[in-house]
Amino acid sequence: MYRDLLIEQIEYSRQQMNELSKHLPLIAQEVVELSQEIDQLLNQYQRINEKEQLLP
Repeated sequence: MYRDLLIEQIEYSRQQMNELSKHLPLIAQEVVELSQEIDQLLNQYQRINEKEQLLP
């Protein structure tokens, strides 16, 4: 369930970043912050997947 929520958050943040980047340079603070947020969400998602793979 938490994985599904993460996927939704990742997708929503990705869409926001794409929209912002249409109007702002990629180095704009807002775009950078969203990119960093997406990175953190993706890292969380990866950790969950790794833990699940370790379970029998």
